[in-house]
Amino acid sequence: MSLKEKNIWEQYADTQLRIWPENNFAVNLNGTQRKSVFMPQKIFNKAKGISMAPSLQIDILGKFQILTMGFASHTKGYYHSRINKNFYDMMIVIDGELCMKSDLQKASLKKGEALLLPPNHLCDSFVQKKNANVMYLHFESNTRWSRRFGNSIKTLAIKNFSELFCLVNLYTKEVFSQKPNFRLLENFAESISLYVEDAFPIQNISANSIDIKTWILSCDKKQDCTLTNASNHFGTSKIFIENVCKEQFGVSFKKTVCDVLLKQSINLLREGKTNAEIAKILGYSDAYAFSKAFKNKFGLSPKMYYS
Repeated sequence: MSLKEKNIWEQYADTQLRIWPENNFAVNLNGTQRKSVFMPQKIFNKAKGISMAPSLQIDILGKFQILTMGFASHTKGYYHSRINKNFYDMMIVIDGELCMKSDLQKASLKKGEALLLPPNHLCDSFVQKKNANVMYLHFESNTRWSRRFGNSIKTLAIKNFSELFCLVNLYTKEVFSQKPNFRLLENFAESISLYVEDAFPIQNISANSIDIKTWILSCDKKQDCTLTNASNHFGTSKIFIENVCKEQFGVSFKKTVCDVLLKQSINLLREGKTNAEIAKILGYSDAYAFSKAFKNKFGLSPKMYYS
């Protein structure tokens, strides 16, 4: 059998590539599917064996910060290489053997074991020998899940795997019924999220492990430096972030953001940037707003300070 007949290469984006043999299949339970681009289009046909649950009037899974979940069956030759930008990806083996590799680790997962992939981490999953049946769940990248999942690729045995598997099966049966009961689906979805929480206790985060300054400077614009975004990024509460700022900088989070950005503006002035250019880079509304904030901080206008 030629490669053209045997495998499907599917490219979601520059960060997603998958080899999908013909006899693989997947069931997506939230009734939606990300737009896909197949590569190369002239050679490979659209993947078969992917079914979707009927669309619901409300996003039940989304109520519990679950983007999607479902089941998949993979055979030898299946390969998925990806960096997921905005969500946590969890694959739990039901039976068979699923392999994974990243820059730092390799593992072979069996029944009840899971691969947890945080956002912005490159990881490959594939089947080498035995077929693998898996249950997958995608979670929002928010405070609730980041505090539990952390920021590193993990392989682990899932606590209460049998109960979680049963709940996803019950959700599947109900969502494919002729008249799905929304209350039942919500109960199942909530229970699934709670069982996942139970499998991933909240991790303790020390103030010393939080580098607020580096995070602020990594944000594209001042508007991105919100307390909510910082809380989501570090996987801890807003109160904890506020306390870290007071401990490390002696001021509130909002004041810390202003101070860090204004100190950064000095470097930009040395590079010859104009007030308008700096305002755009740092996210101020205009040159006047930047100049006013600079003068309030340093007692001089940017032009006088630099001269």
